[in-house]
Amino acid sequence: MPKTEKIPNDGRTKNESQKLSRSASYWMDKTEFRAERAGALISGLKGLEETDQAVEVARAVARRLNSVEPNEVVIQPYNRTRDLTVSALKSPGGPRDRLYRGSVGLQPIKPGSTSEAGMAIDQAVHMPNESDCISEPEELTIEIKMLGVTVLGHTDGSAFEKPVEIKSVSTMIPQIGFDDFNRYNRSPFWQLKGYMMQISMYQLATESNGFLVLVARDTGTVVCFEVDYRHAMRTLVYEFKSWLEENTGDFRTAIEAYKRGADYRENWSGERDGVLG
Repeated sequence: MPKTEKIPNDGRTKNESQKLSRSASYWMDKTEFRAERAGALISGLKGLEETDQAVEVARAVARRLNSVEPNEVVIQPYNRTRDLTVSALKSPGGPRDRLYRGSVGLQPIKPGSTSEAGMAIDQAVHMPNESDCISEPEELTIEIKMLGVTVLGHTDGSAFEKPVEIKSVSTMIPQIGFDDFNRYNRSPFWQLKGYMMQISMYQLATESNGFLVLVARDTGTVVCFEVDYRHAMRTLVYEFKSWLEENTGDFRTAIEAYKRGADYRENWSGERDGVLG
């Protein structure tokens, strides 16, 4: 019998893998995913280009998403740990939050949530047995010398021997101005720095350009941009150097704590006071 557990505040029993909720399945079934040219979206943005290969990647992703049966999509809950990974290094506060996160283990998937949609896209892209430019996801071991750490990361695949990162966004419609109360309806690039940090770390390991794929949840639009390797490396150096020097979000403090290799699962409050206090 498979191991099961109760989802907090939900009442359902789940296995480590589960099918899509009714709302997510309906969304995926009614959405027609379409690859679009979107060079105008990145006008003025350095390091991103809509190359012919990027367009081919977008078409492959859209074709794959349209070919799956939503009722057959099975997703896995995110296993939260306190390990330092690529995803924790996307923002300056990431290592601190990862080090002191209160809840670890398999996390509940909220039916109809944006995170469920993102998981559905990630899984569905690799369900069809397609012979195209996209290969299977990879686990990368990435040495970040300027931080003195080695972390694991998982790509969403590769294309033309370059890592692929796929992100779902609320819309492709650019928003003008800043509206903190309407944050989830902003431009598809409001989290671009985090996206760029993540793909750049994969590029550090592969020493190549990469591909950033965006999938709009409202229209099904799929776009892809090629990320320049040299720009990616400059981005990593600039951001990490700034976060270290200014200790932004306790970045330097948390990195040093990880490098000491202490077991922060014990003596929680005491360790927190000693590291951040």
